[in-house]
Amino acid sequence: MSLLGSYSLASIPSSPLPLRSHPKLSSSAQTLREKKLQIENGGDCSDTLIILQHPSVYTLGTASTHHNLNFDIENPPFPIYRTERGGEVTFHGPGQLVMYPIINLRRHKMDLHWYLRTLEEVVIRALQRFQFRLLG
Repeated sequence: MSLLGSYSLASIPSSPLPLRSHPKLSSSAQTLREKKLQIENGGDCSDTLIILQHPSVYTLGTASTHHNLNFDIENPPFPIYRTERGGEVTFHGPGQLVMYPIINLRRHKMDLHWYLRTLEEVVIRALQRFQFRLLG
């Protein structure tokens, strides 16, 4: 598995919403495009994990609408990007660690539920190594 560390947005904007470009967005977005093309064309695509912190940005899932934004869309406090994920509006910013696994399931098991259960188990095992103190 490749491990890429970068500071960029890992989604491909594709929305009629006004989108602003950010100079640090191109590297991870390009990596994702290349990986996606490799998998779609049946090429050899190694599993990759992109770990990053986003610049301050709002992302909207495929079914979300601008009605769930609590600010004027013509004057957003941060850039807005439409992503290829489900869900509604999400804010990402510095200090929030985000991981994007890119896994070619043809090399493992072509089963989304298996993938989600396995990913969940990896996260649980990784978090068990840390002691957490509840803040409150």
